Amino acid sequence: MKRIFMALIAAAISFSLHADENKTIKIISGETDPFTILALAPHFCKRENLNVELTQKPSSVFKIGSGAIIVLERGDYDMAAGFLNVSLLAAAKGADIKIATGVASGGTAIIAKPGLTSYESLKGKKIGISKNSTGELILTEEFENRGMRVTGDNPDVTYVNMQTDVMPIAFMKGSIDAYMASYPFSRNMVDSGAGVVVDNYSQISRMIFSTSKIDPIAEAKFNKCFKDMIMAVNNPKRKTEVELAKKHAESLGLKIVLPPSDDLSWKANYLVSEKEIKKGAKHLIETKQVPETFVVPQNFYKPL
Repeated sequence: MKRIFMALIAAAISFSLHADENKTIKIISGETDPFTILALAPHFCKRENLNVELTQKPSSVFKIGSGAIIVLERGDYDMAAGFLNVSLLAAAKGADIKIATGVASGGTAIIAKPGLTSYESLKGKKIGISKNSTGELILTEEFENRGMRVTGDNPDVTYVNMQTDVMPIAFMKGSIDAYMASYPFSRNMVDSGAGVVVDNYSQISRMIFSTSKIDPIAEAKFNKCFKDMIMAVNNPKRKTEVELAKKHAESLGLKIVLPPSDDLSWKANYLVSEKEIKKGAKHLIETKQVPETFVVPQNFYKPL
C-alpha cells in the first residue's frame, strides 16, 4: 500500500513539473460555424504555454465527423472537431476515440412566415425537417406538449422531410411554412424580413475528439483554455479580449464566425456537460441512428 501511495505522489509531482512546459497540439476542423470558433484557440491557449496548430478544411474535403475519425486514427492530428452521431458510430466499431470537450449551438431556430409566431399558429402548416434529427425530436416534443399531433390520420402539422440546404429555397417558394435553421442562416432570414423566429433551441452535437495517444498534459491545457475561450465569447465584458483573439486568428489565415454579442438569444456556443452529451447519445440510439446494441466505451466520456 505504501509503495502505491508513493508512486501516486511521484506521478502527481511529475505531472505538476511538466504542466508548465511549452506544448504543441494539432487540431483539424471544418471551416463552417460553429467549428470556426476554434480559430480563437491559438490566442487563448498562449497563456497556458500551449501552441495550437489549427487546420481548417472545406466540408467538401474534410467531412465533419467521418473525416475527424480518419485523421485521428492515422495519428495526423491530436484533436478533431466533429458531430456526436458519427463519433458514436465510430466508437461502436472499436475506434480509439473519446470526447475531449465540446459546445452546443444555441443559434438554431424555428423560422416561420411572418405572422406565425407561436407553435399553435403552425397548426395546419407544413414544416421542413430532417428525419431523425435533434430538431425533429424537439419539434415533436413541443407540439405534443401543446396537445398537437404530428403523426397518424389528420395530424395538426405536416412534416416535410428534406435536406437542410433545400429548406430555405422551399421556404422562399412557399412549399413549406416553417423550418429548422441554424445560425447564421436563421439570422439572415430574419434580417431580410422573410421569416420570423418562433423559438430558439440548443443542439448537442458539436464535439472535439481525441484519442488515447494524446499527451494528457497538452489535452488538459487545451481543455482549460477552451473553457475560458467559450466563457469569454459569452461575456460582453471580455469583448476586447475576444476581438484580439479574432485578429490573431485572421492573421493566421483562419476563418472565424462569432454570434452577435448584442443579441443573447442568438448566442452560438456554450460548453456542454457529460450529462447533456449522454442525453444526445440516447436520442441518437433511440432514433436508430446508431445500433441499439451500442455500448459507450469507458474512455469515451470525460468530465468537461
